[in-house]
Amino acid sequence: MSIVIVFFDEYLSMLKRTLHSIVNRTPRGLLQEIIMVNDNSTLPELYEPLTNYCENNFGKLVRFREMKERSGMIKARLEGAHMANGEILVFFQAQIF
Repeated sequence: MSIVIVFFDEYLSMLKRTLHSIVNRTPRGLLQEIIMVNDNSTLPELYEPLTNYCENNFGKLVRFREMKERSGMIKARLEGAHMANGEILVFFQAQIF
């Protein structure tokens, strides 16, 4: 399966916890990839540290798509879906609660 997570100006720590939770709780044979779609976040301290962290901790399991302009949840999810290689798509919404 492919998991698509759309995010916009989320806390870096929350996104890291989300990724570790997915990887630790999903059987590796089921998880083909995680696609992180950045819906044009405005926080400069978010995107580059997140991509570096994922590269160092998850290798090629996590892929990124950066939207050129804010497009909203549905369009961003569709962008992630177009990138997906898995037979099953799972969508997560990154939100601050």
